[in-house]
Amino acid sequence: KPLAVLTNSSFVSLPSVRRALGRVDFVLASLDSVRRESFLKVNRPHPGIRLSEIIEGLRLLRKKMQGKLLLEVLIVKGVNDTQEDIKALKRVLSYINPHKVQLNTVVRPPAEKDVEPVSFSFLKKAMNIFKKFPESFWIANTMELFERWAWYGIFIILPIYLTGSKDDGALGFSQEEKSYMMAPVSALLYILP
Repeated sequence: KPLAVLTNSSFVSLPSVRRALGRVDFVLASLDSVRRESFLKVNRPHPGIRLSEIIEGLRLLRKKMQGKLLLEVLIVKGVNDTQEDIKALKRVLSYINPHKVQLNTVVRPPAEKDVEPVSFSFLKKAMNIFKKFPESFWIANTMELFERWAWYGIFIILPIYLTGSKDDGALGFSQEEKSYMMAPVSALLYILP
């Protein structure tokens, strides 16, 4: 079975971490910004974490690893969505040379009330800057984005429909009954490919 590791990339600069990650099938690493100012706003890292070390660590990991390096970039409106951010990201992605890059924006309700997603049109514009990648790459990422919206949409709306009043057109189940229905579905979605 393939082995995947999700990481926020904080310790990828350590040779021991890279050696361990280099043996897995997939490393899904976050790199939300390559400009220090934006990086600090989006990630709020520990003071000992250095962006330059993360970037170099990701490059070295990609160079030596047996599996595939997939980078996930979260773009937040007004934080890391400037032209300067996107162009700098393109340069660094060319330097790291990951197998795949996934552009995301905020889709779940964020922990911070002022955090907002970028628009779909912005993501399309960002894609144009990354013209290096083939069309199939962008189609797959767009499909992934819609899949995420569908996933979170159904798990936000379905509980309301299941437990809402019958007078309002909902099904009127109790919270406990709702849990019995939704838990197996969630489990199956995580188990099935």
